[in-house]
Amino acid sequence: MLHISVVKTMSAVSVVRTRSSIDHDIKKLIQLAGGEDIVAKGDSVLLKPNIHAIQSYTTGGTTNPSVVAAVVKWAYERGEIGRAHV
Repeated sequence: MLHISVVKTMSAVSVVRTRSSIDHDIKKLIQLAGGEDIVAKGDSVLLKPNIHAIQSYTTGGTTNPSVVAAVVKWAYERGEIGRAHV
């Protein structure tokens, strides 16, 4: 499962069981969380992956790098962001 939080004035969380590509699932998560308009054109975006310890992402203690890449890809595809910082 993938979880995503989008911070506006209130936090929103959506959960989607992954069955297709990570890129597709990230887009669905962002849409469900109401985050499609969270990034304005030219904004810098900070992504803070969960890095609990020196562990593989398969343990759940660290964010899957494919998820981080999919979020960055989603933002750039929208033509919105100026920079992404991870």
